[in-house]
Amino acid sequence: MDRCVVLVDAGYLLGAAASLLAGEPARSRITVDHAALILGLRERAEADTQQPLLRIYWFDGAPDRVPQPEHRRLRVMPRVTVRLGALTRSDGRWAQKGVDAAMHAELTELARNRACSDVVLVTGDGDLLPGLMSAKEHGVAVHLWAVQAADGDYNQSEDLVAEADERRVLDRAWITKAVRAKDTGPSCAHNAHPDRPAQPANATLRWSSDKGWVERGGPLGEPPETASLPTLAQLTSAEQRWADREEDITTVGGDPFEVGQVFARRWMERLPETVHLQKLSTMYPRIPHRIDGELLRYAARFGLLAHKDDQIDEHDRYAIRAGFWREIDVRAAAEHVPAGE
Repeated sequence: MDRCVVLVDAGYLLGAAASLLAGEPARSRITVDHAALILGLRERAEADTQQPLLRIYWFDGAPDRVPQPEHRRLRVMPRVTVRLGALTRSDGRWAQKGVDAAMHAELTELARNRACSDVVLVTGDGDLLPGLMSAKEHGVAVHLWAVQAADGDYNQSEDLVAEADERRVLDRAWITKAVRAKDTGPSCAHNAHPDRPAQPANATLRWSSDKGWVERGGPLGEPPETASLPTLAQLTSAEQRWADREEDITTVGGDPFEVGQVFARRWMERLPETVHLQKLSTMYPRIPHRIDGELLRYAARFGLLAHKDDQIDEHDRYAIRAGFWREIDVRAAAEHVPAGE
């Protein structure tokens, strides 16, 4: 069949992109626009092979093979099929299990059934060499794509490179159309309200007092002035909850700042009266405990807990809360709600 198939080793693609853009292979260091990435892969594959796309197979690891938010977004995209291996932790490091075997099986089956004329492999693992050779023996042209190496050297098996029919490099310019390094600067003060003082570098947008930026102490119960503020769960109907999940899967990218904005937007849109918004606005930078906990639990849906021992790191927590307050500021300004001191 005169059509092409793309097989993507997500661990290789995103790990190499993180090395290139952020200096280390940790995927937590980058933000990915999956819709833009899939579109870029499709357009590049069809241009390189001169064949229409049949399907993109996305191979990745996940704890207990349970789809993560990014996998749920990917698998509802047109012409995308997600295949998951296991993600296990050993000696403090995460490792994929079963991804190479799944890619080998898919590649061999596609070639044996003559499902395509061209296969694009986005991987660096030499374990796929037997599958690559088998595909060639069945008359399939194999295109091997690499991500530009951070050190300018190969980040692929030399045997794969030697055996492939065609080889291309996805360079920095191509990668940055869909992937960017997370800002690791000390603050998001440029997103703060212009009438509010800039936070110190180690601020977490958590709790404050008259004495400065401190963690909230004492019991976890809410003080009376915040106990009356409704949570998003209390404001959300069953129909809205379903629509929220659909939006999360299909349109919300999962960037920490964006996650905070989305949560705040939903909370404000469902408020029965603006007095709640006014009350919250005067509490800056302190997010009431119940709402803050709900915000961080919502952020966990987007994989912000993944690969971090089930804890959101300090920078991401800061960005989540900064996004929340940014959205509150925009709505408060539009409705002329007085800003907090």
